[in-house]
Amino acid sequence: IESNAGKWIGLRNLARGWTLVYEDLERVSLQDVVARDRVTRVNLAPARVEALARACERSGPTPAFPGVRIHTGGAPVSAEVRRLVLQAVSPVFCLHYGATEIGLVTQAGPDVHASHPDSVGHLFPGIDLRIVDDDGRELPPGERGLVQVRSDFSATAYLDDDEASAKMFRDGWFQPGDVGAIGPGGMLFLSGRSDDMMIMNSINVFPAEIEKVATGYPGVHECAAFGFASSAFGQIPALAVVAAPGLDDAALLAWCRERLGLRAPRKIVRVDALPRNALGKVLRREIAASLREPRE
Repeated sequence: IESNAGKWIGLRNLARGWTLVYEDLERVSLQDVVARDRVTRVNLAPARVEALARACERSGPTPAFPGVRIHTGGAPVSAEVRRLVLQAVSPVFCLHYGATEIGLVTQAGPDVHASHPDSVGHLFPGIDLRIVDDDGRELPPGERGLVQVRSDFSATAYLDDDEASAKMFRDGWFQPGDVGAIGPGGMLFLSGRSDDMMIMNSINVFPAEIEKVATGYPGVHECAAFGFASSAFGQIPALAVVAAPGLDDAALLAWCRERLGLRAPRKIVRVDALPRNALGKVLRREIAASLREPRE
């Protein structure tokens, strides 16, 4: 409830006359709460969704929450995790993309997970979206650039912050700082945050493209790509990994290099858990700040 998404969900439920149940994991399990209160929709942060899916996978071969809609948003969800949620948790799993300033922008449901598991889905009615270059020129479908969105109910500025307003609100469009492209059927595919992008010897490297490849490697439970500052190369891609025992770091690097070429990570860093904020977003800068710069 402390997050903006939590407040929005609470107010929406009040406005519609719905019942909102808050879980208390110290007393009752989520599965018991759903059964006891006949819950039909569960909203969880992406990290919680993944943890729930892996726990349900160990419990049995059938979905643990049949008939319950599982919703998440605020951070990327890999194709592997989407498949696991549909198999072990619920056949109705929806991923949202949006921002505080404009609300929900897209939704990816089971049909999208099956056909385009890298997409955040289709636009909600009333939302306009375009992809532009650094100079604000609109790009054609398939080309990657900065995401801009607008709607009749979008914010238009920040209170008492002209500098931030000028950066984020441009000619009637809100620019959240995400990089993406418009794909088949008008679906949105995100590459990552523009401020997370690494530049190594003038090559643009997005954490999401490294993470997409590494997540598919056996023994990688979680991972997050980030950049080490380098006086010679600008930034060196590295990969923080929560791994199963016995993971071969050199083999993982070779796997990534075979699929990513120059964009592959140069170093594997083992961590017990990835640092995240309240919405489950990985705090990449905290990972980089906690480690020494590697030798070049």
